Amino acid sequence: MKIKDIAVEGDVYERVLGHDEVEALLAASTVELSDSKEAAARLALRLEVVDDSVVARGTLAGHFDVPCARCLAPARIVAEELALIATFVPAETLARASEEEETELTAEDLDTYVHDGESIDLEPLVREYLVLAIPIAPLCRDDCAGLCSRCGANQNEAPCECSDEPAAESSWVTALKGIKESMS
Repeated sequence: MKIKDIAVEGDVYERVLGHDEVEALLAASTVELSDSKEAAARLALRLEVVDDSVVARGTLAGHFDVPCARCLAPARIVAEELALIATFVPAETLARASEEEETELTAEDLDTYVHDGESIDLEPLVREYLVLAIPIAPLCRDDCAGLCSRCGANQNEAPCECSDEPAAESSWVTALKGIKESMS
């Protein structure tokens, strides 16, 4: 978005992102969506020019599916009205600040992005908030049983036929035990 196009009193910027746009944003952060083609996001911002910076305030809402951490089935991520506050500062201002004495990082600095003096790029802001909406271990459901560690069967669909006795040790585990014993 061009900075010169933002009105003096501020502007409202709204955009709906479809599946392909959400997928591209998340792929840039190495987040892969599951095979489900359902993904969308809605961005609503109020943009204001303050001196040579642009302040963005608003909300981001959306949904998308990522692989479940236990069984790899689609796990729905719902981001409901995430509050966004960000400041876009000129790149040269940030460069000048880094050349000066050591400065302490404040909470406001965490939501600071750079602009080239002519336009602001909202993609990093939207990407960051979408990625932060993903839990560390997304689950398709709270009681997900996951995959069998022996045969790989999805235990949510049906119990596998693997026996209850422990699996044979891998050759690398046996080799490590041999090294440990030889060192004793």
